[in-house]
Amino acid sequence: MTNDEIREEGWRLLRHEGWMIRLLYATVLFALIGSVFSYFLSVVYEKLGAVDFQQFASNQIAALAANRQPEQLTSELASAMILPSVFTKLKDLLLAGICTFGFRCLYLRAVRGAGKTPDEPWLAGMLGGLRDPAGMLWLALRLSLQTFLWTLLFVVPGIVAAYRYSQAWLLKADHPEWSAGECLAESGRLMNGRKMDLFRLHASYWRIITLFLVAFLVALIGITASAYAYLSTGGGAAQPTSESLEAALGLFAPLVGLALPSMVAALVLRLLVRWSLSMGNALFYRELMKSVPAAAELVPDGGEETSRPE
Repeated sequence: MTNDEIREEGWRLLRHEGWMIRLLYATVLFALIGSVFSYFLSVVYEKLGAVDFQQFASNQIAALAANRQPEQLTSELASAMILPSVFTKLKDLLLAGICTFGFRCLYLRAVRGAGKTPDEPWLAGMLGGLRDPAGMLWLALRLSLQTFLWTLLFVVPGIVAAYRYSQAWLLKADHPEWSAGECLAESGRLMNGRKMDLFRLHASYWRIITLFLVAFLVALIGITASAYAYLSTGGGAAQPTSESLEAALGLFAPLVGLALPSMVAALVLRLLVRWSLSMGNALFYRELMKSVPAAAELVPDGGEETSRPE
């Protein structure tokens, strides 16, 4: 399939096969699961009197907004925040792994024509990551760590590494029994010589990506202008008028009214960009598995790859 055919097939699946609605359900469901995880972790931290770096930064910002003196960061406080921050990061990786696995299961079902009937248990498959949290965490951790280590060399090796391991989660969704090392090794084998093909596919979505960036930029400018107008009137002590806004913001004054619509548009376009790119990646994976024979022998879990970024 050409890039144009992949894009058209992806949009057809999203618009006419009901997968856009299912992906929206999945997004809301995973957001609720993440909120529950975060809430219980915050309750544990509160009971233990622990604070991580993220919560400390939020407290500092809240103190500055309320014109209060922020808490000073001491070496003892920083040391006490290390362990809670580690647990918070592990929680984030676990949630990212469960959500990514669930979405990849949905994309594979979509591109293979499964899940069209109402009684198809697509929801159960989407939540399959909850049955193997250790596997989800380990793959997310290894993928993030290996990509980060290549990024330390320079930006380009990190991008190459990201494309090398881009099929790891699809392989995990296709073969839940595989280990993290097997998924990463097989992804590297499949993408050998095909990284540029996937990059060209992603670049072919430049129109919707550009729309998202424009909406995001307008929303960012509008929010900044609104904040400036709020502060210029004494923190909301007086309702800003159109004259005061024009005097304070100049050409940016009309963007205050566009802040909320642009935020909504940017959110919708962000979801469409993510869904369309991921659907295109799943179609790329489907065609890749047709053209590339299965590996005769996978690198065992914990094995080291000897290849370097091209």
